[in-house]
Amino acid sequence: MRACRWFTLIGCLVISSGAWAQGQEFLSGRLYQVALEQAADFAGVGEPTFGTLTTGASQSFEQQLSAGNCYLWMAVSENGQNDLDLAVYVGGAQVAGDNAVDDWPIARYCSATETAARIDLLMYAGSGGFGFTTHAKYLGGVDQIELMMNYNASIYASQQVPQGEIVRAVLATGGEQIFPVTLVEGQCVVIIGAAGPGVEDIDFFLLDPEGQTVATDQAVDNYPVVGVCPARSGSYTLRAGMYRGSGEFGWRLYSGGYQR
Repeated sequence: MRACRWFTLIGCLVISSGAWAQGQEFLSGRLYQVALEQAADFAGVGEPTFGTLTTGASQSFEQQLSAGNCYLWMAVSENGQNDLDLAVYVGGAQVAGDNAVDDWPIARYCSATETAARIDLLMYAGSGGFGFTTHAKYLGGVDQIELMMNYNASIYASQQVPQGEIVRAVLATGGEQIFPVTLVEGQCVVIIGAAGPGVEDIDFFLLDPEGQTVATDQAVDNYPVVGVCPARSGSYTLRAGMYRGSGEFGWRLYSGGYQR
């Protein structure tokens, strides 16, 4: 209590609790802003958690995930110079995470089955207060691929209509596969990919009838998305490349809207 030597114990506690309340109010505001941008149509799960972490320290949260739900976990700090990271584990394996150099990490995961998850929050650099919250949305699906497909479609193709069933395939690391896609001039489409366990990075390339690339998604993730409003009708080619990991993936075409 050295910092309180000029105050009574009660007075010091009042000042400390008041500062902590202000810190929580600030963190709550930041969490609200991030949720508004990243999880506008998701529902909050429980109340936010607040605490403090020093450099290199972490805190774990145990949660039970429901089948057919997609989850977003997010955290913020009270000091914009901090570096907070999130990691999500299911069955001992990491299934999602965010280790970008910032203080507002976001992790996403869709659970096809009832299962337990552990979410680790790490203060990689800096120290101070943090806020942590969970949001969820039921989207349904027979397995991980369909569930992730529904989730990605809600983001990237909310105004389009799915055409046909999910096309599925399996690739090993470094493997490629091509799929013919018939497109109509001016009819805008979005092709969404989703992968199952074991797939870390898969990319999509969309080629026109002459073999020229018209759209690509080479981000380091397992849910590639490409879109195009074709300048001409014909047989296009979707090329999928497995750059890291291996396993099953799927894709589906969504269409709607014409470009004139």
